[in-house]
Amino acid sequence: MKIVYLLTWPFEMGGTERSIITQAEAMAHRHQVEIVGVISSRPEPFFPIPTAVAHRVLVRTDAEGLPSAVEGVDLPPRRLEELHAAPSRLIPGGWESAFSQLTDLAMTRWLRELDCDVLVTTTPALLAIGSELAPHRVVVVHQEHRTSERRGATLAPLMSHGPRVDAVAFLTTPSVEHFRDAWGSAAPTLIQVLNPLTPDLRPVSGHKRPLIVAAGRLTAEKRFDHLIDAFAPIAEAHPQWTLRLFGSGPQEPALRRQISRKQLTDQVEIMGPSSVMSAEWAAASIAALSSRNEGLSLVIQEAMAAGTPVVSYACPNGPAQLITHGVDGLLVENGNVGELTTALISLVRDGERRQALGEAARLRARAFAAETIAETWEGHFLDLLADVRDGETRLERVIRRTLDPPRHRPSRRDAADDVVIDTPLVPPAAPSGTTGTDTVDQPLRPSSREKILLLAGSEVAANTALLPEDARQENLRIAVEAIAVTGSPGFRLPGPGARTTIVVPDRDRRRIAEALSRAADVGGLYVAAVDQNGRASRGVLTDEAYDFWRSEPTRVRLFRRWADPQRTLLYGAELGCDLAFWHDEGDHLVGHGEGIVSEIPWEWLTERTTVTHGGVPVAELSRLSGFTSVDTVTFDIDAVYTWVDGSDPAWLTTRRSRRAEAGGRLHLEADSEARYRSRDELRYSLRSLEYHAPWVRHVFLVTAGQVPSWVAEDHPGLTIVDHRDLFQRPADLPTFNSHAIESQLHHIDGLADHFLYVNDDVFFGRPVSPDMFFTPGGLPRVFKSPTLVGFPSGEAPPHVRAALNNRALLRRDFGRTITNGMLHVAHPMRRSLLTELEERYPVEYALTAGHPFRHDEDLSVTSSLVQHYGLLTGQAVYGNIRAAYVGLGGDDIGRRLGQLLTERNFDVFSIGDFHDTGLPEEEVDDMVRSFLQAYWPFPGRYES
Repeated sequence: MKIVYLLTWPFEMGGTERSIITQAEAMAHRHQVEIVGVISSRPEPFFPIPTAVAHRVLVRTDAEGLPSAVEGVDLPPRRLEELHAAPSRLIPGGWESAFSQLTDLAMTRWLRELDCDVLVTTTPALLAIGSELAPHRVVVVHQEHRTSERRGATLAPLMSHGPRVDAVAFLTTPSVEHFRDAWGSAAPTLIQVLNPLTPDLRPVSGHKRPLIVAAGRLTAEKRFDHLIDAFAPIAEAHPQWTLRLFGSGPQEPALRRQISRKQLTDQVEIMGPSSVMSAEWAAASIAALSSRNEGLSLVIQEAMAAGTPVVSYACPNGPAQLITHGVDGLLVENGNVGELTTALISLVRDGERRQALGEAARLRARAFAAETIAETWEGHFLDLLADVRDGETRLERVIRRTLDPPRHRPSRRDAADDVVIDTPLVPPAAPSGTTGTDTVDQPLRPSSREKILLLAGSEVAANTALLPEDARQENLRIAVEAIAVTGSPGFRLPGPGARTTIVVPDRDRRRIAEALSRAADVGGLYVAAVDQNGRASRGVLTDEAYDFWRSEPTRVRLFRRWADPQRTLLYGAELGCDLAFWHDEGDHLVGHGEGIVSEIPWEWLTERTTVTHGGVPVAELSRLSGFTSVDTVTFDIDAVYTWVDGSDPAWLTTRRSRRAEAGGRLHLEADSEARYRSRDELRYSLRSLEYHAPWVRHVFLVTAGQVPSWVAEDHPGLTIVDHRDLFQRPADLPTFNSHAIESQLHHIDGLADHFLYVNDDVFFGRPVSPDMFFTPGGLPRVFKSPTLVGFPSGEAPPHVRAALNNRALLRRDFGRTITNGMLHVAHPMRRSLLTELEERYPVEYALTAGHPFRHDEDLSVTSSLVQHYGLLTGQAVYGNIRAAYVGLGGDDIGRRLGQLLTERNFDVFSIGDFHDTGLPEEEVDDMVRSFLQAYWPFPGRYES
């Protein structure tokens, strides 16, 4: 299905623009989507448009408002200017002043050649044009993004042209009912669909900070003066509470005067617009809305998604559509300041009620998820397309629908509900010869162990504990059991990589398909075809895969889809098990290039053995058993972490004493509290290691005699190492110098020769393999940074001084100059190489180890020196890794973390503290902790 969204000003900062871009991005996962704008003077969109969504602008203007480019129109500049200055003949100026005869010409030519299935208009003026000029075969759907019944002059095109399109969508039920009554029998199909929330990271409120937040344009319509009046008694009775207003607008001077007059300057803050409102809502304990009129407010939706309870005037007409009074928020009489004060102060005084309402609000906000809304739209679009008849004009189609309205069918997902099936419901069996894919009116199958959810049109199992390796094992177990049921002589095909491939004779395909269909009662079980490059197609539920199996795919990926309750962690085909169907050619079974062999004699199948692979008993061919490719890394690899509890009073006392002994002035980098600030990063870095690098043999945690309270000290895969066990000279301790600690890591007792050194601010973002870090022969890979070391003059921070010291050492001995640093990632190390380095440079090592704080004489061993030394001595090679760095000093932290969470497309990333930040420290803490918990929600084996 191809869908085109038509906007007037596509690149502007507005609620309609943001909603359409979000909706288009979600629809682009399954359909071809394009955004077309009529006019823009911006070179780039204010809200980023994803690469999956095509977009264009018909008329572009320069900073002076003169046309600079017009799609499909080739006229001299002077003529373009004349047309642009002439009033539109299609759209009266009272409907929309942006249009001209130039936009008339551009839109007419574009609409004449429009080739799509669905055209979505977004303003009444565009509705009028679309109803008149779009090809009849195109379904035209108009979306309203305001309180439509309260429109002014723009109500006219909506009223006159609404009945001429296939469907009109409103945000609220009252709007639907209003226009159903207004249009009567002429009404087109009327739809009510919520606006989607952007798929950004949504930090969650802790409900403890004494802060009320409101947001919106500072206009008379929003009545922030009411909110300030309502807050005044709260400020007097509870002086620790603050009210923050986010936004700008013409009412700002008057509001500031009101704040001053009421002597609230210390407790009411006008913050200006914020680009990270998700973080602002999470920082608050209460959200407030005091508008005179309000549509389906994104402000309310965003606050609820952060788990922040909303107190709102019950104004027409959106708040009551979103808030259930007393359940997930509070509604008060519209315009009643006294009631607004009473409602706010009731939550100020009752923390438990704030939390209960906030948690209910967050559950309610699941209905606002972009994928959820997209699936609802998909259902409506498909229903409308199914009613298109050849040769019928749009007006004839609308009239036919009016005379013979279709039977109401429930949409594939009600946007207001979260589909969770707990009861033992079983759908009717699909008739023989059908595809079994039309399950619109059928309940989901239950699992014997997990609840089954419907997420973005896909059936998924609710995951409350499984780590990726657990899910991989489950997929393999289901495949092995299905093969065993059929009696097929399947066997594991050895090969590199984590995914298991099982070969099955093609003659057993039908029986295996039937077995997998019966296995579908576990829920969320899919099969997908795999191409020659190992890429899987979109999965099909195993009990709905009739057409899928008829196509006779040669390689199939079997997998369950899992989602955690918050829908931030999804498992799917990437953890699946492959079934390769090999065909019979005389006395041989012949494959399609899936592994180490492409054919085997049938007689080999009589010599099978059972081995445990990935925790599951699997059949192997004796002739291939024990096979290991030369591309496989077979040696043990450990991980080493360095960590300190910077909040430990005893450690702080020792640090202050050592600092006094050191004397002199330390660089901010060496003396900053940010170096020791903890947001539980270690816990989540260890989780990321277990989720995405389960092949690590053992973890060594190097500390200053401290142990995190949550660590499972008795776990056989974890060893706590004290600094005293590393440093050769007791006088070097205590130390607060990471350069010194890192120079001693090779002294860890029991450490494997090959290991990864991981700072606790480094995280594994997706599955990684050992050969990303080491060659099969054991050489560590090094990851060059584009950042230049340079030739700084004057005072340089300690980490730069250390890089310069590294450079001087290697230049002296090898005549080669370091130009670039290394990426801040998990560093592959060889213990033997570090030992060799210390033996070669004992004086420099001793100096580094002896500095209790970072010093200008330090070496940076693990982050630069050993890598360059390895390259120069033939003991290391360059590698490739996709890495990201998020510094916590900017004001776009929420956006950056949100991208990481939704895209999950980096092998490794780091989150680095800054000495100064653009946001309050508590808010940064909330964002980082929420992000980490959302990325890796389940505890790992290293946690008690």
